[in-house]
Amino acid sequence: DDAFMYWFYSILFDVELEDVPADEVVDGAGERQIDMFRLEIDDSTQSVDIHLIQVKNTSGFSANTVSLMKAGWSSFSSSRGTLIAQLQMESC
Repeated sequence: DDAFMYWFYSILFDVELEDVPADEVVDGAGERQIDMFRLEIDDSTQSVDIHLIQVKNTSGFSANTVSLMKAGWSSFSSSRGTLIAQLQMESC
């Protein structure tokens, strides 16, 4: 499954397999079904695109997987105000 995850990332972001940043892989225990993430910062527009990636090499998702994905997104989105404040402070 790791090979599929790296392949998917390389296709999605047009990078070579060996160029997938290890610090963008969060697959493991407690990650709430988020396998990878990527931040794209555009200084010219002062915007950030956040990509949360969940990769499954199966024919479908179980209800539990979908619930965990929703919980992961809810956890992330509820803390985004803090994240935005931190990003703004770092850019000063």
